[in-house]
Amino acid sequence: MRELTLDDRLMSKNPFASQVEGSVLQPKPLLTVRVGDLESLEAAVVAGADRIYFGGEVPVDHQFDWSRANILKALEFLNQAQKPGLLATPRIMMARELAEYRLLFRWLEGLTTKPAGLLVSNLGALELAKAESTLPLYGDYSLNAFNTKAIELLRQEGLVQVTAHVESSFSQVKEVVETASLPVEAIVHGSLTAMVMEHCLPAALLEGCTQQDICSAACRNRRYALKDIRGQRREIIIDQYCRNHLLLANELCLLPFLDSFCRVGLAGLRLEMQFLNAQQVAEVVQGYRRALDAIYAGDNQRVSELARDFSQKSKRPLGLGAYPRGITGLR
Repeated sequence: MRELTLDDRLMSKNPFASQVEGSVLQPKPLLTVRVGDLESLEAAVVAGADRIYFGGEVPVDHQFDWSRANILKALEFLNQAQKPGLLATPRIMMARELAEYRLLFRWLEGLTTKPAGLLVSNLGALELAKAESTLPLYGDYSLNAFNTKAIELLRQEGLVQVTAHVESSFSQVKEVVETASLPVEAIVHGSLTAMVMEHCLPAALLEGCTQQDICSAACRNRRYALKDIRGQRREIIIDQYCRNHLLLANELCLLPFLDSFCRVGLAGLRLEMQFLNAQQVAEVVQGYRRALDAIYAGDNQRVSELARDFSQKSKRPLGLGAYPRGITGLR
């Protein structure tokens, strides 16, 4: 199935409208943002984010790490801004990461100002957090909350919120929200990871290095991408663990169709911004903040203007991900 792009044809027609026909706006969902460094965290809050997710993987070219000192700075800033912030775990956690986060969770327990919760990305992180932390536990999309049975199981395991999987269609998200035993958040914008690899592509292809070799760390100075058979660029993000994150060719963007998502009853609308810099984060968050506020002010014309302006100014190709899957006429 071809991934749909955000072109003028789709901008003028809401592919999700038929599934929310006659529905009313639900209580305004939180605008949540995942960031990759301290500067981006501050930019997201200033631009209008309601809740921040920070921590986990960081692109090595950001030359930043979520040290305890930087976590304290983040918590202090969020406390002053009166915005909740959740510490996220890496998507992949082997023995090294589990040991690192075991000590980190124990350290968080001793802080006066703690995160508002933990965003756990895998079952290992969930079990570790249950054992070492008293903070509320939120589930990331990689926990595969595709249906109500999965969500109920996660609720029994201690989660207070889940994130709909990014491979869910809009109709699946809507059905899950209506029947789930936990609040559900959906990702509506971001550079999404299609694959995570231990194998380092730049080191292997440019230098002939394996995991056992020492490379020149060229990834710290520039980014690389793979070109697929259709000529689309799939960016490679390398994190602090030397894992390669192969991104989707198009950046997910649902800003033109935000109104439909506001009629479903979602607890939050998330922007996945951890691989972008502070300026890019600020621009995206500001666009969604203005659109979300305009929707609840009844100013649909303003939303259309914001969406078209956003699409025209974007330097990255935009798409709709898996959300339109199954809708008649959109393939």
